[in-house]
Amino acid sequence: TIRNSLWGITMFGGDTVMHNITIHNADYVAIDLFDFASPRIYDLIIQDGGQDLHPGSYTWRYGIGISVGNHSAPIIENVVIDNLITRGVNFWKGSGGIYRNMSISNISGAIQAIPTGIWMMDSIALFDGLLIDKCDNGIWVRHFDDSLITRAVVRDAEILNSVMYGVKIDKYDPMNYTNYVSAEFERLVVKGTGGPNATTQGQAVAAIEVNTNTSKMELTIPS
Repeated sequence: TIRNSLWGITMFGGDTVMHNITIHNADYVAIDLFDFASPRIYDLIIQDGGQDLHPGSYTWRYGIGISVGNHSAPIIENVVIDNLITRGVNFWKGSGGIYRNMSISNISGAIQAIPTGIWMMDSIALFDGLLIDKCDNGIWVRHFDDSLITRAVVRDAEILNSVMYGVKIDKYDPMNYTNYVSAEFERLVVKGTGGPNATTQGQAVAAIEVNTNTSKMELTIPS
């Protein structure tokens, strides 16, 4: 158990195996992966993060549960992430991995970055068994760099009670019309966006929005 730290666990490369990790109230990032890091992490709890710095942080990069960057690709199973300011899981620069049985809730409040349960940019990852509840945004897939591929693959997911978007798929440059599938969803349920159980009611933009991009969705229920 790690409590009240600035960062929780940071890895530059490596393939460590970890079990039964609890990180409570890390200010910046609870699990921070760089440089082809590929750990296997089982039974992870991340509770609270970023509140001690909000809203006066000098950087947007605080209140993040798991950040996967610079070609990292972990395997993470059985995860609970709750009550963070900016992101539950944050992907950047050609990263990926496999994530099974993940619950993300109450990601809300960031003002220097888009607060969302999962943010995926220029990365490829598989989620199998996912619950996102009461986040400002559920899943946001954004393509930025045409030298990298962006593709989220999400199976058996529920996204509930988001404030603004349940799922948004877009590009940083809305005039970039290069086209391929950036996200695939199988058995997706999106419910309650902007509804009475959201953190703030009445601010919904869309349950699912695809903008200047392409997505494949099978057995999807938006509401």
